[in-house]
Amino acid sequence: MMRRVLFAFLLVLSFVGCSTPNAERVLADSLIANSQKYLGKTVEIEGTVVHVCGANAQKMKLKTEKGSVIMIAASAEIPAFSRKLSGERIRVVGLVRESVVDSSYVSNSEKQKSLLCHIDNTPCKDSAWVRRQIDAGRVDSLSQRDIRRLRGTMSATGKSFVATVVVEAVQIEVIKKENR
Repeated sequence: MMRRVLFAFLLVLSFVGCSTPNAERVLADSLIANSQKYLGKTVEIEGTVVHVCGANAQKMKLKTEKGSVIMIAASAEIPAFSRKLSGERIRVVGLVRESVVDSSYVSNSEKQKSLLCHIDNTPCKDSAWVRRQIDAGRVDSLSQRDIRRLRGTMSATGKSFVATVVVEAVQIEVIKKENR
């Protein structure tokens, strides 16, 4: 009798542990095109990891089918990502939010000659990389490049801000490649 109860408990636990938390399956490109619709909602998307943050592995760039990028952020459930995910096609379940930088932020970054993260445009936390850029005398040119990129995006969209779609990952699964 005790074995049956234990088996039933483990069976229920395995289903609970493997379930996707009320996630709506969305094409990654559709998420970008309709990000406002999904803000605050849990989604399931797929894409290819093209970069894992070298500083603390708490951010990744996920490339969509059409070549756009979604930021995948760490969460309480997944506090950091394996760098081995780079190049892998993955399925991500997580909460959708936006990271927004406005024109005053861009102007301030320009004055400070900030080196910005290419994932979400915040100041880069990879102190070793930043130090190498300072030592090589590349800070001005890299900072100016980032500022031009952000202003170009604002100009192209007619908005005074740049929004990056962010998914706070609660589940990640590598999608196995089919043998051909």
